[in-house]
Amino acid sequence: MPGPHYTALDKVLEWIYIVFCFEIGVFLMVAPWMTVWETNDLWREVPWLRLILLNGFVRGGISGLGIADLLIGGKEAIDYFKRA
Repeated sequence: MPGPHYTALDKVLEWIYIVFCFEIGVFLMVAPWMTVWETNDLWREVPWLRLILLNGFVRGGISGLGIADLLIGGKEAIDYFKRA
C-alpha cells in the first residue's frame, strides 16, 4: 500500500507551521527576560497581573513553553526531511 500523497500546498503549509513554531518558541523563550516585559502598559492597568507575570517562576515557565515549542518545530522539521 503506497504512503500518503503530499501536494505542494501541504509542503508549504508544513513549512509555515515549522517556521511559526520556531518564531513563537524564540519569542516565548526570550520575551519574559526583556525590559519590554517589565515596562508593559498592561501592568499599570492590571496591577495584580504584574505581580504574577514578573515572578521568576512564571517567567521560567513561559520560557519553558518556548523551549517546548522549539522542540516541536525541530521534530516537525526532522520528520519533513525524512519524508522528502
